[in-house]
Amino acid sequence: MIEPPEGIALPPDIKLIFDRGPFDQQAETALLVNEKIDMIVSKNSGGTATYPKIAASRKLGIPVVMIARPYKARGHAVEHAKGTVMWLEQRLAHRETPASARGV
Repeated sequence: MIEPPEGIALPPDIKLIFDRGPFDQQAETALLVNEKIDMIVSKNSGGTATYPKIAASRKLGIPVVMIARPYKARGHAVEHAKGTVMWLEQRLAHRETPASARGV
């Protein structure tokens, strides 16, 4: 990690390693071997910055648990302001008219 966590209790036997990437496969391999790492749990950040860790793990036969990125609903992409106005007008024109509580 880059900076120590604040405001949370950590297990007494935890070892935190502070460093800042980018990291290469050789350095990641050395870290995994030196620290006797036998499993990697990593989030899928969607980029390639942490891939050397995955490659080093594969090279050493270390299992990797990859946490998937959370689903985020996609919005409607428009190319210009006029497209935005057109999209909004279509949405407003096709929305259902809410009925009153009395059904009128």
